[in-house]
Amino acid sequence: MKLIHGRLSNDILIKGIKLAIAPKETPPFAVEVMVFEEDTNLVLTVDPIKEYALEHPIRTMTDIMNATKHQLGTVVTNGNSWYAVVIDLDSEPICRQEWCEEALEKILQLVKKTGVMSLALPILGTGHGNLQVELLLPGLIKKLSTGKIGVLKYIWLIAPCRDVKRVREIMNGIPS
Repeated sequence: MKLIHGRLSNDILIKGIKLAIAPKETPPFAVEVMVFEEDTNLVLTVDPIKEYALEHPIRTMTDIMNATKHQLGTVVTNGNSWYAVVIDLDSEPICRQEWCEEALEKILQLVKKTGVMSLALPILGTGHGNLQVELLLPGLIKKLSTGKIGVLKYIWLIAPCRDVKRVREIMNGIPS
């Protein structure tokens, strides 16, 4: 691992991919695609890119009741917004490591297939799923280090504000 000193964030280089760690409030660079941690009904995320029409609450609830549930571990795409389905509000626990790993694998396949060069990626499972970064980060690093990811050059690794310092410590402690 090589540490590149930059602005306020520590940037890490993995197989030619610049990985910047920052909370969602302070993006380190512009990205082509933004990934969101989502549930099986796609109701958790308020996508800043998507336009929303004001609807009556009964209509919204009817739409949710009639909607098709998405399979855990999959990724639903909508242009430059990708939704990693890693939350099941009907189960306990609502998020599991294996769902996050499956979704991450699908994200990396999509990145390669679509030729995305820059990606905003939350540490799946640490937002709504409330999983610990120590549980999920090593798998992410391993996939980036060993996978064939196409032309991807930049990843903004979105860490919850409470975890940014811990994520940086973990990343700096991982041998190259």
